[in-house]
Amino acid sequence: MDKRWMTMPILCVLLLVGCGQQTKEAEVYQLNREIIGQEKEEQLSRLSAPRRGVEVESSAEVEEPLVFMREANQMVQDIQVPTGRYQIADATQGAGEIRLYTESGELLFEEIFYGYDQNQPVLTIEETDTLIYSGFEGLTLTTIESNPLSFLPSGITEVGLDLEPGTYQLIHEYYGVASLELHREGEEVRLFELIGNEQDNSVTLTFEVGDLIRLTQASGLLMERVES
Repeated sequence: MDKRWMTMPILCVLLLVGCGQQTKEAEVYQLNREIIGQEKEEQLSRLSAPRRGVEVESSAEVEEPLVFMREANQMVQDIQVPTGRYQIADATQGAGEIRLYTESGELLFEEIFYGYDQNQPVLTIEETDTLIYSGFEGLTLTTIESNPLSFLPSGITEVGLDLEPGTYQLIHEYYGVASLELHREGEEVRLFELIGNEQDNSVTLTFEVGDLIRLTQASGLLMERVES
């Protein structure tokens, strides 16, 4: 099943409950697009918790983009790269899937791409991690230093390293349903859903140093700083 549309039935149910007494889940969702309850637990169970504070100094050793081409007789290809922070792009404008696993086999990130996508996830990858891709003829990995403040890319972002703390309005301009996880140490993970190309297609969130943001199912979100 196309995971970009997995959350659409949820939205329909939440809208329908408006005809009667609203559930707590519906009230929270309507307030700021936050998903709670069983649906949240089911979505979060797919991936392990992202990690904090990975050293990326060795990425400076990679001066040129890394290009990997899938072998003709291989449907699935796995690769390992020097520790660094990378922007991942399809090298051939095709369609496929990527998955990032830790050395112990934990799944940190997965994403499906389509031929018309401009999705280029940004991930911190350790040399002991394994990046698996399928469908694509090839991938290009380019090292980057930090994320632009005006745009939150797909991937995993750490506040304080990649993004300045503060309050932001996050806007989903494109089609599809974006999933945003906010991981804060000592607190329960929060999950938000942004539906692209709708009138109400934004959420406002406050990020603190050490927060981890995992964004999937979207090429990225526009960010507008909200002054307190």
